[in-house]
Amino acid sequence: MARGDALREPAVAPRAPQARRCALEDRAAARSPRNHRWRIRGDLLRSDDDRRVVQRGMAPGRIRAAGGRVGGGAAVPHAPPPAARARAGARTRPARVPGAAARCSAGPGPAARAGLALVPGPARHRPGGPDAGTRRPDRRCAALHRRDAGAVRGPGLGESLRGANAVPRPCRCAGAPARRSGRGQLIAATHGAGAAPTSSIIDKERPMQLPLASILPLCAALALAASANARAGDDAALASIVDQRLAGDRTGACMAVAVIDGDRVSRTFRCADPAAAARIGPDSAFEIGSVSKTMTSTLLAELVAEGKVSLDDPLSAYLPEGTNVPAFEGSPILLRHVVTHTSGLPALPARMAVTDPGDPYATLTIDDLLASLGDVTLAHAPGTRFEYSNFASMVLSHALARRAGTDFETLIDERLFTPLGMDRAYVSRRPEGVRAAGGHTPNGLPAPAWTIPVDAAGVGGVRATLEDMVRYVRANLDPAATPLHAAIELAHAPVSRQPPMAMNWMLMPVAGRTVLVHEGGTGGFSSFVSVDEGKRRGVVILSDTAWHSMGGLGSLGLHLVDASLPLGGPRRMATPPAELLQGLAGEYQLQGLMKMSLRHREGKLYFQAEGQGEYELGYDSAGDFFPTVADALLKPRRQADGSYAFLWVQGGGMIPATRLDAGAASAPALSTAVLADYAGEYPLAPGFALTVRERDGRLHAQATGQGEFALDPAGPDRFEAAAYGIGIEFKRGADGSVASLDLHQGGRVTHAERR
Repeated sequence: MARGDALREPAVAPRAPQARRCALEDRAAARSPRNHRWRIRGDLLRSDDDRRVVQRGMAPGRIRAAGGRVGGGAAVPHAPPPAARARAGARTRPARVPGAAARCSAGPGPAARAGLALVPGPARHRPGGPDAGTRRPDRRCAALHRRDAGAVRGPGLGESLRGANAVPRPCRCAGAPARRSGRGQLIAATHGAGAAPTSSIIDKERPMQLPLASILPLCAALALAASANARAGDDAALASIVDQRLAGDRTGACMAVAVIDGDRVSRTFRCADPAAAARIGPDSAFEIGSVSKTMTSTLLAELVAEGKVSLDDPLSAYLPEGTNVPAFEGSPILLRHVVTHTSGLPALPARMAVTDPGDPYATLTIDDLLASLGDVTLAHAPGTRFEYSNFASMVLSHALARRAGTDFETLIDERLFTPLGMDRAYVSRRPEGVRAAGGHTPNGLPAPAWTIPVDAAGVGGVRATLEDMVRYVRANLDPAATPLHAAIELAHAPVSRQPPMAMNWMLMPVAGRTVLVHEGGTGGFSSFVSVDEGKRRGVVILSDTAWHSMGGLGSLGLHLVDASLPLGGPRRMATPPAELLQGLAGEYQLQGLMKMSLRHREGKLYFQAEGQGEYELGYDSAGDFFPTVADALLKPRRQADGSYAFLWVQGGGMIPATRLDAGAASAPALSTAVLADYAGEYPLAPGFALTVRERDGRLHAQATGQGEFALDPAGPDRFEAAAYGIGIEFKRGADGSVASLDLHQGGRVTHAERR
């Protein structure tokens, strides 16, 4: 288990995934036409020797049964092929009325190699993001014309979605007259971006039942009529829940939130400070981070459903000839390994040179991405261990675009955005009428937009409005109502048992149901998406602030999935207790890193890393300190002897700090018999358990499918693995024997009964 790794428990009981997947593939085929020196720089922590990274960003999600996290320099733009540019320039797209009818931590970028700086100055802000001034024109109609003519495909991509016998339907662009479909559905051009937004839409005629590739969105008149039938108070009730979690939060974050409940959609736009409400709105596009991976998987699933690709194909088969893809003792990396994070590839490519920590992907090239594959020596066979890899996801993005003979943005636009009606979603070509939301760190500082190479953007480069994501989730809730039904169903089928995953979807048990969940994040944004097919309920949360160091959006998202799960509350500014300030003051060693001093004066705590300046730490109502100029947390920990230590949380990694002051007492030794009382198996989730055992006079724990780690006494019935940010508190029953435990990690608590 690598330092900084989280226990990533699976989310559902094993369900014979291969049998279900084979059935889906067969059905689809029948329809188919055929030691380390570490340094900190800014928000980033890395090892210079092996390029392991612990950093904020596209976080893998650490989804837990009771809450959870579920992923610089000048940009080097990726130029699509001339034909693709011509196609993109020729397309137009109708504007849509907001609200109209119609889901750990391997971070995304290493630190810059030069210098040693714990805290940077404020991030350079690029208003409007990297795409400012490069808006693309409306793009939908030409693509729809081609699709209706049975000709929507890129070179090598294969047959059209609708097939050669499809009946062409005219496309209605802005200003075109309305008509009626054969099912009585009004189909018309929507109004411009300035039209008033609607909310709480009930889609009485279920437009998602119609093939989205062959119709345009409903007009504003229909949306307004439908909103009149919405259940009163849905939006207000949702706003109230979001306010309970967000109002007054020290981050100052804003959120766009939607809950899809059957045919009803509730939406709200809320900010920690109401005065900042203008920051976001229905026309705001957010970086959705690693939620993009679920979309990339849908593109792959479409090819699998058409019988053109198999998940058991080697990744190397879809890369340029001569690309050196690593294998382990003859076992290659398969496509199924990529979409379940079991490829064995590291978090990031070795040749990813970061010149601006605020925009870590900006200078990455596809050549460097592919060349980095040859730098990897796999430590174990692919498919045997879960290790979140943005590297693998970037390679998959390129492989899909290459197979389609186009750039990734054109591919995802034609194959996913267009058929699902995601009119304002984009990668780099921002549509007219869409504004790029500005990102922020948890301290309210502006965060620059991320620039990811277009052909690697499936890792986390999609930007979307709330309405785009509502349409995406609705399609996943009711795949049969979309032209991508076979692909979506296949993408939902379990692929991996340990941990249980579909294609880039975490599978999570909630009240006896299986819910698909994914969380995402970039330098200044966070996202959460869930799909509960059993209850036809979906959740979308888009935030203009990075929540990674504070556990992500899981508490709010999962509460909206099931109200029995804890909501959590805002982190408000607070005054630290004097006893805590006095107890923390001293000299520390950050494990594997550097020395750090903590001092207090005038009721405040200050920290100073070795060789650097002194900085003030704020304090919040959750009991954590935080630097006011960087995205990090200092989490105090009371030791068994009564002294204090802390965990430094930065970019998804937890680094324990050991007190260097003389006289610190060591934890009391426990006898073998006492340690044996804690031994046993503690199921954390179906098919996933924590096994605790005594060995060599020390307590050890091991999660299903993961490595063993030692536990040190931290108090009565309390143990910790400080290197991993794990704390375990054992609970005793009425007879005094150990009956259960609470696992503390990443700000979350997971309870498990002893078996």
